[in-house]
Amino acid sequence: IYMFFNIDIGAIYNYSCKHRLSPDFKEEQRELVFDIDISDYDDVRTCCQEARICQKCWPLMSICVKVLEETLKTAFGFEQILFVFSGRRGIHCWVFDEEARKLNGAERFALAHYCQVTAQQIGTSHRLHTHIQNALKITDLYWDEYLETQDLLGTEEGIDSFLKYVKLDDSIKNEWKEQMLKYDTTMERWSIFQQKRKEAQSKKYRDRLFIERIKIAVTYPRIDIKVTEGFNHLLKAPFSVHPKTGKVCVPFNADDVDSFDCDNVPTVFSLRKNDEELVKVIEKQEGDMSKKYYHGEMKESVKIFTDLLNQVFSE
Repeated sequence: IYMFFNIDIGAIYNYSCKHRLSPDFKEEQRELVFDIDISDYDDVRTCCQEARICQKCWPLMSICVKVLEETLKTAFGFEQILFVFSGRRGIHCWVFDEEARKLNGAERFALAHYCQVTAQQIGTSHRLHTHIQNALKITDLYWDEYLETQDLLGTEEGIDSFLKYVKLDDSIKNEWKEQMLKYDTTMERWSIFQQKRKEAQSKKYRDRLFIERIKIAVTYPRIDIKVTEGFNHLLKAPFSVHPKTGKVCVPFNADDVDSFDCDNVPTVFSLRKNDEELVKVIEKQEGDMSKKYYHGEMKESVKIFTDLLNQVFSE
């Protein structure tokens, strides 16, 4: 079996790249792309650090996929969206809609920053923007389990990391911290935040949105904004093989992101190992040997990819 290890994809230019020194050489189209690495969440992971990723911290990627898809569809009307496992520590998102491909630099810059919500943008009492509300609804599906699994409030440092997002006087936050330290578990300590939220709703505290601010800080997609806003950043093509892991960058369905197992994706080694068996199966079915990738462990990801391309080219 023969596979390329890595193909990087960039923009479409008005001339062949051999004429790149021409004064009017410029980009004409580029898929709208997003790059999210789990290593950017090291401050809210206790199971892994840096390039390591496991099923305990994968829910962060689930939230990213669902929030990003929701934002791209509802806020911008995009439909032709492909999510791809990066082969090591994160996900890539490709938007193929014609309107997305033809966005200029200023438009990409604005869109990228719209998708980059930070805790600092959450006020103390004003109504949240609809797309932030939608993101929080998605986060809430995972929050309690992730909070407990990662034991994010299990240490005094963890408590401090949450309290820094509360916009109240230090004396009040120190009082809350003392109450939390009387308990041992993350969920007991989180219940103090929830209790204080109820008190805030009755106008005891001026900051009524600290719960939302904390959740945004922990879970909101931390996109590499330079990748999205520019034309010149190269991104690995789907089905490339990551050179450090041997894993194939496989597309996956956003609806199935929760069950995606990054430790159980095809690798260049597993494909080679299973090649002979796959040939026997195809021969038995009298199938086209040149389309082996439509069978075996690549079958589902190839179908996701080809279905989307058929949609793109039919319009």
